[in-house]
Amino acid sequence: MDSSLAGPRPGSPVALGLPTSVRGAWRRLTTVRTPFSLVSVEIRGSDLFADQLIEVPPTLAVVGRHGSGKSAFLTLLRSALGGWEGNNLRPEVRPRQGDRFGLRGSVALTFIVDGREQTRTIDLESPWESKQEAWSELGDARPRPWLMSSLSAFSEYVFLNQDWDFYHENRTAVKLRDHTADDLRGLRRVLGKQYESLSTYYFDPDDDAGECPLMRGTLDGAEITNADMSHGELWAHYMLSYALRFEQTGPVLLDEPETLIASANHRALADELSRLAVRQQVQLIVATHSPDIIGRFGAENLLLMTRSSDGFILEPPSSLEVAYDYLAVPRSIQSIVLVEDALAARLVAELASLLGWRWPSTCEVVAVGDAAAVKFMADRLGPGLRGMECLGVVDGDQRLSLSAPHAWIACLPGTRGPEDELLAAARQRPASVASRLDRSAGEVRIGLDSVSALDHQYLLQALARTLNASEHALLRALCECWLEDEDIAVQASELMTRIDRHVREDR
Repeated sequence: MDSSLAGPRPGSPVALGLPTSVRGAWRRLTTVRTPFSLVSVEIRGSDLFADQLIEVPPTLAVVGRHGSGKSAFLTLLRSALGGWEGNNLRPEVRPRQGDRFGLRGSVALTFIVDGREQTRTIDLESPWESKQEAWSELGDARPRPWLMSSLSAFSEYVFLNQDWDFYHENRTAVKLRDHTADDLRGLRRVLGKQYESLSTYYFDPDDDAGECPLMRGTLDGAEITNADMSHGELWAHYMLSYALRFEQTGPVLLDEPETLIASANHRALADELSRLAVRQQVQLIVATHSPDIIGRFGAENLLLMTRSSDGFILEPPSSLEVAYDYLAVPRSIQSIVLVEDALAARLVAELASLLGWRWPSTCEVVAVGDAAAVKFMADRLGPGLRGMECLGVVDGDQRLSLSAPHAWIACLPGTRGPEDELLAAARQRPASVASRLDRSAGEVRIGLDSVSALDHQYLLQALARTLNASEHALLRALCECWLEDEDIAVQASELMTRIDRHVREDR
């Protein structure tokens, strides 16, 4: 189905079927501002990002393909918030051809702290100490951002493993906390493993070992540590152990949390992160291209990374379907609209676009041949058999044959076939069509007369050729002219509403 089909559909993360506790966590995460919460980010003079003002919701997922700038945006936030920059800058912001771009320019951060909105402007090229000083007057309420990625996690793990014996023999591991029953349940949903007990330890933060978590616990009655865990387990513990220990001044910056986690468990991971973020009262900002994580956040909490000639731009999608289409996510067809032929399918798409409807890409418009085939298939598929919603749409010349409203069959506007309807509208208002195609009304009248003797399947193609216009431009101009008829406009709106109701049935 044409992805331009439109129709307002809220992308709420509070989906039906979620446990009450999970719905509650997501509802709070997406509606309640944390003690320190970014409200907007204004970027100026960056060599990587275009100048822009970015509105930041209470929680945010930045969506993009590989290399689209997601990691660079999180790095920019960490730097502007005074987070430790160290030497593990992402490749996007390292020197290229001798030019250190990406962290140039300034960032104006508007945020809420202690219920008051404030703004700080940070020079991204200033030393780390200067950025820290810019936030120092907030005292204990100053931000302490953490940027987590699998790259930094496993650099820490490798460092620790290389000197495992040394640190265990010469350093004392300090227990951070024992995991609660809720924590263990969350880990079971994410990893599929039921730990009987689990504790997180850290070596002295002043040590060269950094703050890589050391896990100790029991699984199936046996003692386990990092050395017994898979890469996915280590990454999950790295994220969730960090999330457990955040102060109330975040935000939490997570770069592709789905990395190394089985795709079937992405939703469970998102749910556990939301629970921990709500418990710790920190703003959660993630970069992701996981459809399941995107679905949990909802359209109103997403920003898509796009590129212009001036650099990367973050833009909100109008719906979850736009985000899924942006990532080219394959999804099974869940609803179909049956029409008589290819022109009827194009007409449905054009009317939807002109009237401002968008339907999900899980809906497909299918041409089946003629009115009899539409009615036959709609009668058998219409009741939602096999889990698929179906609506048949016949041409307007079938309107009188439907003596009463039919549950699974609707009509295109008018009382004739679509070609006859469109050309009749053009004959009544040639100047309207002419103005949209940059032609004269006389040229339109001559064109209409020249194709009048052709079979209906050749009419639009021949008329487009006569008027030196593309078929797409001609169809749009004819539809706009057709909708100038008040009765046609009402019937078209009723049809779009009818299709939308069937597309969204039980979804």
